Amino acid sequence: MLQGAPEALRDTYEEERLPIAADVLNLSFELIAKRVRGAVPGEGQGSDTLQLKVRYPVSSLNGSARSEHAHLQAGDRAPD
Repeated sequence: MLQGAPEALRDTYEEERLPIAADVLNLSFELIAKRVRGAVPGEGQGSDTLQLKVRYPVSSLNGSARSEHAHLQAGDRAPD
């Protein structure tokens, strides 16, 4: 538990993480299906497997809908 954090903060965890978890499971399923069909391990694995495009575009924590003009917004991965 987060000491001193409001309970509402904990409630945002599932809101943000469930869509990401679903994407990871779908990707895993696709990779396993390719392997079952005989794909060589590593073959067909694109940038999605690196998880560098994971973002949290709209949530209770980062506010409203995204602006089309901003380069970096709340919920984006920090650039290198």
